[in-house]
Amino acid sequence: MLNRLLTKLGHSPLHVDDHKVQMRFSAGLTQWREGETAEALIEGGDKALYRAKQGGRARVEVSEA
Repeated sequence: MLNRLLTKLGHSPLHVDDHKVQMRFSAGLTQWREGETAEALIEGGDKALYRAKQGGRARVEVSEA
């Protein structure tokens, strides 16, 4: 779903006044595992987000299990 959103936003610029604003984003996705702390969950998503940014931005990365 995130990859579809990434593609859709990349092909649909916003029109603000007389300007086109191109939107892009990167996302880090993680899965909560039973017994995992909130801090560990956030850390997994954060690491995936940084991998997405380092990989060229405008992409989605999933945390490594």
